[in-house]
Amino acid sequence: MQLVLSLGKLSLPDDDLPRTVSLAARHGFDAVDPMSHRLMFAPHAELEEYAASARAHGLSLGVATFPVQPANLTNTEFDEILGRFTEFLPRLAEAGCCSWSLWIPPGHDDADANGWRNLLLQRIDALRRPLADVGGVLGLEYVGPATFRRQFQHPFVWTLSGLLDALETLPEHDGLGLILDSFHWYTAGETATDIADLRGLPIVAADLSDAVAGVDRESQLDGEREMPGDSGIIDLPGFIDVLRSHEFTGPVQAEPFSSRVIPDDLEDRVEAALVSLHRFTDPGSR
Repeated sequence: MQLVLSLGKLSLPDDDLPRTVSLAARHGFDAVDPMSHRLMFAPHAELEEYAASARAHGLSLGVATFPVQPANLTNTEFDEILGRFTEFLPRLAEAGCCSWSLWIPPGHDDADANGWRNLLLQRIDALRRPLADVGGVLGLEYVGPATFRRQFQHPFVWTLSGLLDALETLPEHDGLGLILDSFHWYTAGETATDIADLRGLPIVAADLSDAVAGVDRESQLDGEREMPGDSGIIDLPGFIDVLRSHEFTGPVQAEPFSSRVIPDDLEDRVEAALVSLHRFTDPGSR
């Protein structure tokens, strides 16, 4: 598997691109976050310089993140971001990244529940098509915590099966895939069996973190997680076994979101992330 450094997923500042590359190379990562949330809106030269620096350090680019929630935009706003996205895709593909991620809200407050659902799926399809044209894939991620979905008036999907059922209404799946996240898998109450059948969709990337000790499953917060393996609550070996059963060899990131992290811990936290990823992804690890 490809170990990716994403400072944002470690709750650390990610505004210094040269530092990101330097940290990843120095600590032994395989790839860096493509920083699409910034570079999609930046001058072309910034992406070229970042990708060239990564290559010079023996690093590839991981998975890009779509920067906004499509269903939250007006038609005009979505058309504008879709145009920018479509223009950015071939440039990022040339830099070596054709994989994108988008998390799916587990609920909404729109009075027209069917209208909101249909709008989201239509916009996922609109993002999928230009990606498929360049050989890329949009990885969709469900969000498991009950505390997150309870803030909405209307629930949507928060399990893999729910997400896959929703996608069945789309006419084509070319250019679509899945992001599997150990924290969402755990908080959704899923087991290895629940993620065994992906209905033909590829795994685009995997995010690893652990649950917070002393907090029951229903009370876990999306923005408060532990480094993979730190609490031992989530069955990460079992999760990785399922990924291996799907012959997944793609990007894996540590995602221990936490409000407790301070910037001074940057070097130690980056090293701890790498150690935790090796612990669960190295061949023969268990």
